Amino acid sequence: MAVFLLLLSQIAWWAIVFSRYVDTVEELKRTNAQLQSQLVGSSGVDLSFISREAFRQKVMFFSESVFFALIASLALWLLFRALKTEERSREGQRNFIEVLTHESKTPLTALKLRLESIKEKMADSSLTLDVQRALFEVRRLTSIVEKALELNRLEMYIRNTEPLNLAELAEGIIKSMEPVFQQRQVQFISSLKEPVMVEGDYLGLRNTIQSLIENAVYYNDAQVKQVRLTVKEQNGFALVSVEDNGPGISISEETLVFERFYRGKVGKKIPGTGLGLYLSQQIVRAHRGVIRIIRQNHGAHFEIQIPLMARAL
Repeated sequence: MAVFLLLLSQIAWWAIVFSRYVDTVEELKRTNAQLQSQLVGSSGVDLSFISREAFRQKVMFFSESVFFALIASLALWLLFRALKTEERSREGQRNFIEVLTHESKTPLTALKLRLESIKEKMADSSLTLDVQRALFEVRRLTSIVEKALELNRLEMYIRNTEPLNLAELAEGIIKSMEPVFQQRQVQFISSLKEPVMVEGDYLGLRNTIQSLIENAVYYNDAQVKQVRLTVKEQNGFALVSVEDNGPGISISEETLVFERFYRGKVGKKIPGTGLGLYLSQQIVRAHRGVIRIIRQNHGAHFEIQIPLMARAL
């Protein structure tokens, strides 16, 4: 609509300028013809041809302007209709993904709880191993569903903010992932300085921190696996740090790991979607923060920096 109005105003401006130009030229021609007739001593000079020429020029210009405006209007209308069709298609895709992922979460959660209950009651080591593998696959599928939900929320620009204690949020993530730490034999070390308050989206920040911890656990191939999580305040920002002693990230991959669907050399050995770090970066940016890789000799070290919530005076 803005482009259409700008186009019409531009055509109207051209019409006014050209009309004034034609009127000026017509007046000059009339004056010139009258002076010439006085010089030669003739009278009763016919000046109608000057008016007819000016009229033809105006008609030609206005007809071309109207034709151009009609063509441009048709093009803009077709573009608008194409954009609306594309938007309806994208809306249908988003709705499909949202329904599919929401409906999948409930049976996945129930299945995970039942497998955990069976694992606690079983004594046969071989069967217990099978249950552990099934639990791992269920947790992985649950993580994929959550990433799909988060991606859909990002594309729809949905972000529900509320006061959050990042230390408390991180503690909840640690408790939920304790079975994973035990299964993968990971020494998990946490340093949570409470309270670390931010104004943020609970689901988004939870998925971000959990995704970094999962990467540090699943991609760690050290004999003695160690993962460290730190949450603290620093210079007016909330600082979340996840560090491991795994294979780390090469310098050539540091600029690529945050791209959608990118999976590095180490990541290709482990099943995944390549969405975790991409979503983490988008979520952190939506909170006016930054996520970066801290260069070190070994292992991977990710750091999130988000502005602290303004304290009431």
